[in-house]
Amino acid sequence: MASAIGCSRIGPGTPCQSYGSASAVFVGTAITERTAERKPGTRPEEIDWTPRTFKFSVEQAFIGVPTTEVEIGTGQGGGDCGYDFKLGSRYLVYAYQSSQSNRLTTSICTRTAPFDKANEDLEFLRGLKSLNPGVSINGEVKRNRLSIAKGDAVPVGPLVGIGLIVEGEGERREIKTDDQGRYSLTGLRAGKYKVTLQLPDELSTYKTEQVINVSDRGCAVVNYFVVDNGRLSGKVSGPEGSQQLEFMCG
Repeated sequence: MASAIGCSRIGPGTPCQSYGSASAVFVGTAITERTAERKPGTRPEEIDWTPRTFKFSVEQAFIGVPTTEVEIGTGQGGGDCGYDFKLGSRYLVYAYQSSQSNRLTTSICTRTAPFDKANEDLEFLRGLKSLNPGVSINGEVKRNRLSIAKGDAVPVGPLVGIGLIVEGEGERREIKTDDQGRYSLTGLRAGKYKVTLQLPDELSTYKTEQVINVSDRGCAVVNYFVVDNGRLSGKVSGPEGSQQLEFMCG
């Protein structure tokens, strides 16, 4: 997960996806809270966006919590997407390792929820032992057309027959998108993977390589949105072909 605190417009995904990407998942009760004071003159890049720390008494751990108590960081609420835990209440918590503070954090952008509103997640999590070992990676590749006049992207449709390479944990798989622009790989070992999209020269995307970590019995979704790269190439000939000019614009 790129950032546990940065809200995503596409939501946290399914229980399988959230479990697959989380550093810790558990049921617990919030028992204490503390808030770190921000020092005057702190530069923007040094700001701790998860200043509130809640300690939980762990009732049931599904992954990443070896003790009976654990501390989870979160924001203050509002623009920083902090989760407003209530002391004495039970929660299902999905937590992620922060690259900034090297601690577990969560936010309203995850599937973290009050215990009595997490039935779908709990059903999945409590059935993990009955699932076969391994992970799955799937996604889709869609083509958009950039509108210069409006400055936005217009969906065109799925990209069919586009190749992807999935590498990691002693695995290397090659696959192509189907007639719906989708792909799916199952039976992979748990761990870190790099997914690489193989595009023809006339197409581009923000990032052809994406790196993910997937926990055993979890899954991951890696989608791509592709646009024309805006480059033109060809030849211009003079009268009777007396002169030729090759060009490339982009």
